[in-house]
Amino acid sequence: MREQLAQLLNLIEPGLRLIETEYAMPNAHGTRGRIDILARDGHNSWVVIELKRANGPGRQAVHEVTKYTELLRQKKGLRQDRIRAVIVSTKWNELLVPVSNVARDWSHDLRGYHLILDGTGTPIRANHVTFLPPPIAPRVTPHHFIYFFDSREEPDQGWKQIVDRAAESGAHDILAADFQRVRERIVFKPPSGFTSR
Repeated sequence: MREQLAQLLNLIEPGLRLIETEYAMPNAHGTRGRIDILARDGHNSWVVIELKRANGPGRQAVHEVTKYTELLRQKKGLRQDRIRAVIVSTKWNELLVPVSNVARDWSHDLRGYHLILDGTGTPIRANHVTFLPPPIAPRVTPHHFIYFFDSREEPDQGWKQIVDRAAESGAHDILAADFQRVRERIVFKPPSGFTSR
């Protein structure tokens, strides 16, 4: 399947061109292996393609694609935006959850394709896999709180308490504003040490 797909890279993405199959990676960092298919895209970026035929453990595919991407980046001195990774598999049951998780947090472009084979085992189509969304969708809460403070020190102490309580309740982000009355105008001043969490 590797050799067949290597000659049909346009099924994955137009403009991909083969560099080598089973591209040997160095062992300078105590690890080794072979990239199933190494290609370049239409923008001349490197593309690491990892193939999975069976519905095997997702951790193996994730481990290999992240390892080979890092080794290739080290070997060729590549910037992060000059290398991409693709996982191609005939089954995605065991891959979808772990690969979705890695794709959300990893700094490289990672894509997945479901490979369709004909009756003889020849690749005939590669469907793009839509990864799972984050388990918690970002949204603005309908809850708002207004605090009134009598001294200049109280807002800083209050902000620390707000951040601590939000962390305890599982809040991922906080938006805060500190308004001060100056004569008859109200001016906005960010809380001391304000950071988004």
